[in-house]
Amino acid sequence: MYRVLSLSLFVAAFVVTDLSAQTPTKNVCGALAPDLTGDANPPPPFEHLFRTRAYLKCRQSQAGATQRVGPAPEGRFVLIPNADPKAINAAGDVTGNYFDSNGEHGFIFSHQAALTLIDIPAATYTHAAAISASGEIAGYFHRDESGDCSGGEHGFVRAKNGAITYFDIPNAYETRPVAFSQAGDLTGFFYECGGRQRGFLRSRDGALTLFDVPPVSGASEMETEPVAINPEGEVTGNWRADPTGRTLRSGFLRGAGGGIVTFNVVDPQHCESVCYTTPVAINPGGVITGVYKFGSFRTPSHGFVRAPDGNFTMFNVSNLSDLTTPVGITPGGEVVGYYSGPSGTCGFIRARSGAFTTFNVPGAFDTYPAAVNPSGAVAGTYCCDAQGAAAGFIWTK
Repeated sequence: MYRVLSLSLFVAAFVVTDLSAQTPTKNVCGALAPDLTGDANPPPPFEHLFRTRAYLKCRQSQAGATQRVGPAPEGRFVLIPNADPKAINAAGDVTGNYFDSNGEHGFIFSHQAALTLIDIPAATYTHAAAISASGEIAGYFHRDESGDCSGGEHGFVRAKNGAITYFDIPNAYETRPVAFSQAGDLTGFFYECGGRQRGFLRSRDGALTLFDVPPVSGASEMETEPVAINPEGEVTGNWRADPTGRTLRSGFLRGAGGGIVTFNVVDPQHCESVCYTTPVAINPGGVITGVYKFGSFRTPSHGFVRAPDGNFTMFNVSNLSDLTTPVGITPGGEVVGYYSGPSGTCGFIRARSGAFTTFNVPGAFDTYPAAVNPSGAVAGTYCCDAQGAAAGFIWTK
């Protein structure tokens, strides 16, 4: 079932933060939002907006500084009320979650400016997570069920004509697709009835391949979570284990042939209690971007880029940032993400050269990019619209 709505367009320019106009300040506000300052896998933007409000207000008050608006690259903004975009394809079509008085829906927003809501019949909610180059949408939905091990979350693929195919991984109680390849193959993860998290590949014809990161010595439990797939069929993601009482989250790269390589930005032997390397995206050349942190749960998060030869480049947007979070990477190697500083949460674009452009949706206190397409169009969430609520945005050059 789906509904079509129409939306108006808004044309505006980016707001660029002049970081050189600000001076570093010590962070004494972290206790207000420990999950923000310590989570290498930040919560979804809608939840994030409200959890971080007290923290960001504290930092803004502490810094006693305001942002300066400088020259900005002009572009076209499309604002989508009640929407939480998750993915954008090469055509500029966007999918994600939509919230209204009837609950949580999936949606597709076409580049012709038409919004279609997606509701699976009898589902308590429908979440859309990925969109293919040809406009297929993948996600998961929940139904209240009993009588087996099912947790009620099932996968779906919606064709461009609106036809929906449902699927479950055998012996799974949750199935969650996360990303499409250029060819239309789908990756994601699922939870077995016994509780273990594993990865899967679903080919365009529906054939399933299940996979796991090989176990590490001393780990009592292993979990595998794919997050992205590139046109060559390489999958990246993270795996988790708890060897010797420490929390370890590391990255992996699964080649098109099925071989798996694991990697860490920080040597796990140098971590006190927590060590995270969390990939978020991979481009056609095999360049991976993501988040890393080490030490304790309250240490800041940082961005990284991993080259195909395994070399890392680590980065922060500025020394004012307590949270640098990449969300996507273009074929040319531009990294898009967001960071939290004393004046709020802003988006950033990192060029291959390492130069940063930082931005806000005009008038927004918080800007959370969620995805970028091959031509550099950005989709995400901002706060707040004219009604004081979070909403979605799309920016195109």
